[in-house]
Amino acid sequence: MKLNQWMKKNWIVAVIVLGVAACGGKAVANGQEPTSEIATSTQAEANNAPSAFDGKPAPGTKAKCLIMGATFTVSEKTEFSTYKGKTYVFCCPGCKPKFDADPEKYIKKG
Repeated sequence: MKLNQWMKKNWIVAVIVLGVAACGGKAVANGQEPTSEIATSTQAEANNAPSAFDGKPAPGTKAKCLIMGATFTVSEKTEFSTYKGKTYVFCCPGCKPKFDADPEKYIKKG
């Protein structure tokens, strides 16, 4: 394997590891642990999980984080924001401030 290919491959792995650590793993930004269980789901389940609710969803509800795109199970500690009458839930504490800073950016993306 050429050095260039090796570097590209390892760079991608590093980005994936950092992404997991930033939200879904135990090493979360600001030393906070995730407030929801990241689900191991099929692609169909991930595509069908809602990002917005009419009110705060009950613990155990499957949801999709608008920021990270992760499908997770809502818990008592799940962070949420209400915007234009809809409730949005987040897979970890680090996602809420990003959404709150520019909700339209993430709603359009989602």
